[in-house]
Amino acid sequence: MPARGSSSYQFLNSLKPREVTFELTDAGCPGLRMRGNKTGSKSWDFVYRRDGKLYRWTLGTFPGTSLESARTQVSKKREAVKKDGRNPVVEERRRKAQLDAQSTVREPSDLYIENHAKPRKRTWKEDKRILDKDVIPVWGEMRAGCQRRHRASPPPVRAPGHRCLGDGAQSRQLVLQCRRLQRERV
Repeated sequence: MPARGSSSYQFLNSLKPREVTFELTDAGCPGLRMRGNKTGSKSWDFVYRRDGKLYRWTLGTFPGTSLESARTQVSKKREAVKKDGRNPVVEERRRKAQLDAQSTVREPSDLYIENHAKPRKRTWKEDKRILDKDVIPVWGEMRAGCQRRHRASPPPVRAPGHRCLGDGAQSRQLVLQCRRLQRERV
């Protein structure tokens, strides 16, 4: 990683948000691009062509992922694309689809409690109680990839104090959060 005092770190850190998404290429590393958007977030991408189609692989955000780390990742992925003839973006999509097909709602809910709720929320016990009492009995063995708003229609859920949660909106939100966390972890 360039030291905080180096010119490349200062330059990248000084980039301001613009009205439209912008990309900067790295002359020292073909395929490496920094992408910035109007909210000010910046990410590293590996961009390559395969059979005439442009593919983009996001490597991480700046400053979380350093320039040196991004260059190293790009050189490894570029090597895999050139020598082995692999397509890492398609491989990753297939791997995630297989995980979605294999996992049930119970697994990401456990991940949500352990990796997100316990470290970040004082009310994690309430989240766990809702999942154990309302979500898992209804959706527990259903494939996690089936949880779409238009498909999921559980019976109305009664919470303590006889508050009706309608069509399970709160439970559905917890399931969707679990799926997001599972994808981020992978």
